[in-house]
Amino acid sequence: MKIRNGFVSNSSSSSFVVGLKDKNDTTIKVSFEVDLSAYGEVISNVKDLKRLFIEDRYMDEEDEDGEEHTLFNKCVKLISCGGAVVLGSFTDENGGVEAVLCEFGIEKPKKGDKYTIIQNEADY
Repeated sequence: MKIRNGFVSNSSSSSFVVGLKDKNDTTIKVSFEVDLSAYGEVISNVKDLKRLFIEDRYMDEEDEDGEEHTLFNKCVKLISCGGAVVLGSFTDENGGVEAVLCEFGIEKPKKGDKYTIIQNEADY
C-alpha cells in the first residue's frame, strides 16, 4: 500500500502551489459569483416591496422624509425600469462565503456588471 505525504486528493481540504513575483507580497485577489436569492427575497413588484419594507420595519409609512423612504424610492425606481431588488442579509455564523460577505460586504460593481448596490452595511 502506498502512503502519500503532502498533497492529498481525496480530502476535504484544498492544496495549492502559487508562484509569487514578489517574495514579500503573498496577497492574492479572490473573486466568486454568489446567488443572492440564497440570502434574501427577490422583489420585482412595488406592492411586495412596500409590504416587506413595512413588515420588516425598514420604513414607517408616516415618515415620508426619512432615510428609509429614500431607500424605498430607489428600489421602486429600479423595479419600475423592469429590474428587481433583493432584500437580504449575511451572517458569519455559518462560515464560508457568507462569512466573507458578512465581513467585507458586496463588492462595488464595475463597468458592465449586472447589478447596482442600493444599500450595503454591516451591523458591526
